[in-house]
Amino acid sequence: MSIIPDNGKSVWGFYNTLENNTKYVIGRCYLKQGKPVTTHYHDQYELYIIEKGCGRLLFNDEWFDVKAGDVITIPENVLHCAVTDSEMTFSYIFPEGPFNNIKYYFDKK
Repeated sequence: MSIIPDNGKSVWGFYNTLENNTKYVIGRCYLKQGKPVTTHYHDQYELYIIEKGCGRLLFNDEWFDVKAGDVITIPENVLHCAVTDSEMTFSYIFPEGPFNNIKYYFDKK
């Protein structure tokens, strides 16, 4: 389990938390083409709004195509990650906060 900073960079891209309070967290993530995000899960559900680009999103062991305009609800405790066909931008929303209370689990359950 890890608590990650509310803004960061990685080999797959970067993210910025835009709104961070005790009721919700809203941020934006920018993914590089073809760079997979590390598979992880959280105790909270998460909402993705795909703003630009396209790719695939993994839920447990099944891949789903996603594209600009899609809204995806990721249930709590579900392994997920993304890999892009092009650069992708999406907003993420957690129904509680602040961001430093969101735990990222990187091991399979």
